[in-house]
Amino acid sequence: MKSELVLIIEDNPAVARRLKKGLEDVGNSDVFTAETVCEFDIDAVTRAINSYKPAVIILDIIDDKSEEPKGHSFVSEIRCMPGELGKTPIIMKTRQNTEPFKAAVEGIRAGAKDIIFQEDGIESVINRIREAIDARKAANEQQLHYEQQRMEAERYKKRKKPTIISIIIAGILSAIQIILNFLAVSKEFLIIETSVMVSFALLSCAIIALIIAGVINRK
Repeated sequence: MKSELVLIIEDNPAVARRLKKGLEDVGNSDVFTAETVCEFDIDAVTRAINSYKPAVIILDIIDDKSEEPKGHSFVSEIRCMPGELGKTPIIMKTRQNTEPFKAAVEGIRAGAKDIIFQEDGIESVINRIREAIDARKAANEQQLHYEQQRMEAERYKKRKKPTIISIIIAGILSAIQIILNFLAVSKEFLIIETSVMVSFALLSCAIIALIIAGVINRK
């Protein structure tokens, strides 16, 4: 089984190490590996995301008594990252019924996937991580299916154009053949008939050219 990397953003190195060890021991190292970022700075966070390209991010909400809780504001910054990195599932970690919990709710509104609590056991945390990974895979498969349908529709449109044009060209060739047969039968009126039929053929070609141009423009 492919190992899924979890990026832990936690200001307390001891807590980060415990969570990392728990994920790798209980989840088995062939299922989860973990890396930690203990600098609560958005530049350090985005560098780590670019470097590790994690399957899931666990983002701690710091409860600094002297300031407002930190961490939830990182969600919108991460969501602005280019490509698939900006879609990485984010699980916010906090304590229940606290100011950081209210901040985590704001993080959910900004695009975080879920909230876990410091009181949760490691098995519960692993289950939430797996749910986030499965949801991401399902969304990617749905997007892939949509893109395949769109490409098939484009190929169908391209196949239709030559069919319509080929019918028009066949009609032109048939008209020319009729004109030539008629001229061959009416030899005594060859000069008159030739000028009349050439004029008719040119007019027909002009009309058909306009039809073709209209068909192509509609496509």
